[in-house]
Amino acid sequence: MKTLFEIEGLGFPEALRWHQGDLWFSDMFRGKVMRWSVDKKLETIVDAKSNGPVMPGGLGWLPNGDLIVVDCNEAKLIRRSATGALTVYADLSDLTKFPLNDMFIDKSGVAWVGGYGFDPESQARTLSPLYKVAVDGQITTTKPQFVFPNGCDQYQDLFAVAETFIDQISYLNRDGDIVKKYQLPAGSGPDGISFDGQGRLFVASAFLGSLDFIDNKDNLVNFFRFDNSTTSSRGIYDCAINAETGIVAFASASSDEKYAMEHDTGSITFMELT
Repeated sequence: MKTLFEIEGLGFPEALRWHQGDLWFSDMFRGKVMRWSVDKKLETIVDAKSNGPVMPGGLGWLPNGDLIVVDCNEAKLIRRSATGALTVYADLSDLTKFPLNDMFIDKSGVAWVGGYGFDPESQARTLSPLYKVAVDGQITTTKPQFVFPNGCDQYQDLFAVAETFIDQISYLNRDGDIVKKYQLPAGSGPDGISFDGQGRLFVASAFLGSLDFIDNKDNLVNFFRFDNSTTSSRGIYDCAINAETGIVAFASASSDEKYAMEHDTGSITFMELT
């Protein structure tokens, strides 16, 4: 396990995605969607200062190559065309009064979108669905069966969703029905997730400052963990595996959300899988 590179000075990096060899991510607290290229060049692609979302979340690409960005606060999906033009792709604000969160776009172009479903600071946990947006604009939902659905990814026919506030990973079939549940240790706070090329699921455990993976025998194996006993507490909030290069990128920031909003504590670390 070797650290290759680190991007520092970010606000709150989330929604890490490898796309065409580059790492894309949302800096949620700075209102930016950014791209890091293999020559270590960092550039802003979408910016709240130029009509982008104030709080961008999940990222994905349509079959034609257009970028879709979750506008968390407005509960909308924003489309960025090849020319850089931003338009509303889907408006989900009539379906939920709470913010949206992460998203996965499958090979057919269907966007699977999760949302808060409740206010975790003031309300009891409530079940909510995933919202499915097809390329023809049709919007459907799964059953309301998730508690704060967060990071999501797919391996072959299995779709995984992290449920942050109940320390659980739910596995779905193509119809959106839960076929399996995996219980993580109490207090894990699973956030972003990513499958590797072997079907192992990497899980960013936000509340533990830990990056782990569930192997093919359902064992939970630690990959990296911050020593939060001797340093300022940091959480790991997302991860992305590049199966072709064998590189894992993971995002971290101060676990003090208020402090992280006011200071650039965020970073992305690149490591070898082996």
